[in-house]
Amino acid sequence: MRLALRAAGLKHDAADVEAARIGTIHGFCLDLLREFALEAGLSPSFVVLDKVQAAVIGRAAADRALVEAVQGREAS
Repeated sequence: MRLALRAAGLKHDAADVEAARIGTIHGFCLDLLREFALEAGLSPSFVVLDKVQAAVIGRAAADRALVEAVQGREAS
């Protein structure tokens, strides 16, 4: 694309293409969170969980919610 733009005499557009950030929505959001961590209520040194860590935390949260729901019924 860059070469085609240059060949068409659009050198500025070719330079813009070279500087463009191309990635996934996940990468874009991560960049935003890193740039605005404090505004988002995050530590600037936050880390993203991997799939295993996320599954463990998700399972623990689901277990706690189930226990709280059962305890709430028993109290009623």
